[in-house]
Amino acid sequence: MSTPYPAQATLFSCLLVLTFPTIGAAQQTEYLSAAADSVMFIYEGGAIDPCADPPPGLTLLPLGTGFVTGIPKKGLPPDSPTWTGVKFLITAKHVVGGKSKIIVRLNRKDKAEFTCFPLELKWDGKEQNTFVAEKPQVDLAAI
Repeated sequence: MSTPYPAQATLFSCLLVLTFPTIGAAQQTEYLSAAADSVMFIYEGGAIDPCADPPPGLTLLPLGTGFVTGIPKKGLPPDSPTWTGVKFLITAKHVVGGKSKIIVRLNRKDKAEFTCFPLELKWDGKEQNTFVAEKPQVDLAAI
């Protein structure tokens, strides 16, 4: 049986193996848990830290936004007190296309400050962690 949207099926199957290779597992859990109820701002992975005060006269604008979603572990009861599964960042393809590194900024709910973390984007190979829709008219990326 063929799938009506093969690019989406490929993208969905790839999401099951996504990781954040530049940070440790404990940090991944902390960042993604904090991000689950928040919009994430995505910045160019360069020398300017979006969590620090910008230099005088500079307005730092994000490339775009994203959000975290996930696929729960198979068989996880809906009333489980802890969530187990795979989480990933969803954004637009034009936001991350052609980039090798981004910085993701979260607005914290518990304090009046930001949390930032870098992500290296791997577009192919065994360490691939960035997937985009194959159809050019679909502006979707998953990290």
